Amino acid sequence: MVVALYGTPPVVAANNAVRKELNIITSYSSHRADYQLALRILQERPDLGDLLMDVVPLRDIAVAFEKVVEE
Repeated sequence: MVVALYGTPPVVAANNAVRKELNIITSYSSHRADYQLALRILQERPDLGDLLMDVVPLRDIAVAFEKVVEE
């Protein structure tokens, strides 16, 4: 699924999508209230980024995938 708008036309490898028989679904469904809610949540939970993401060295990628499966 692609949910985005681009500042310039994106480069899409359409032949690869056809060869792999990919189903591509796009969406554009956000409203001002969605952004306001997101900003409010981020203001109330400044630690949210630390809870939602982690940086892992490539050498530890297997451990990172195991961690995702456990959670």
